[in-house]
Amino acid sequence: MNISNKAMVAVDALVALHQNRQRQATSLVTLSSLLNVSVSYLEFIFKELRTVGLVSASRGPGGGYQLTPVANSFSLLSLCELFQNLDDLEVDGAQEEMSAELLVTNNLLQRVQRVRREFLLDKTLETVFDESDRLREEFELKKVHERAMLRAKAHASIEVRRPGQTVKVHRPFELTI
Repeated sequence: MNISNKAMVAVDALVALHQNRQRQATSLVTLSSLLNVSVSYLEFIFKELRTVGLVSASRGPGGGYQLTPVANSFSLLSLCELFQNLDDLEVDGAQEEMSAELLVTNNLLQRVQRVRREFLLDKTLETVFDESDRLREEFELKKVHERAMLRAKAHASIEVRRPGQTVKVHRPFELTI
């Protein structure tokens, strides 16, 4: 099972909805510009997400999409399977017709798929949301730190002695939080 581009965009869109959960709803136009994908592509994805009950839609001014409570417990494997291409063939086949090299490769790919499935089955959208919250907090803290560094650099000074006079010179220094 390969993870399709639609599944990856769906996860990105769901994370964006999670991060905008304080707002009433998020429109597909807003998500389109945020994720850099077309509105029609998102319409297809959100049709599937609504079908399985991960998002709800509201019409009219201020309308858009919101996460439903069901979304947190939805597994990543189920989400990937929702968008799995019909032509995405599983690795198997008539093993009696395969050469020894192909049998080894086929066996290896089947193991990789089992590990991928087990990993995705153990992860829910809630774990993705928690990780996105942690990364967002880390990013915000880094921005605060960088602003503090710039302010500190602007206010830092040392004395430089020249023959016959003392001059104050601004000098950057490290600030740790």
